Amino acid sequence: MKKFIIIIALFVAATGAFLLKGGVMVDRLNPLVKMDDYYTVVKEDGKHLGKDNIRENSEKYEHNFTGYNTDGKKQDITIHVTKDLRQGAYLKVTAKGQNGKSWMEVQPEEIPAAAKKELGL
Repeated sequence: MKKFIIIIALFVAATGAFLLKGGVMVDRLNPLVKMDDYYTVVKEDGKHLGKDNIRENSEKYEHNFTGYNTDGKKQDITIHVTKDLRQGAYLKVTAKGQNGKSWMEVQPEEIPAAAKKELGL
């Protein structure tokens, strides 16, 4: 019985650690991770993933960013898009943890002061 309790406790601890420090897929499913807006700059081309299975005649790209929210908090973000984003573009990325949900291009003056400071603008 004692071994069973130890195994259950280890399983619960491992599951908790996985949920708290998981990756993009875990963030997508974890109800404890909240959505937030992050601001970033496109610095390099995205990784070409091939044809998009959902949209006909469309390509799929993966971009990895370091973004900053309105308080200047840093977050690494991965987002999948159907076009390669323009280098030098300023983006507002809505993300749930590391999982980028949507993006839109913004002007530098639309970026909050704390995020602007972290981006070096």
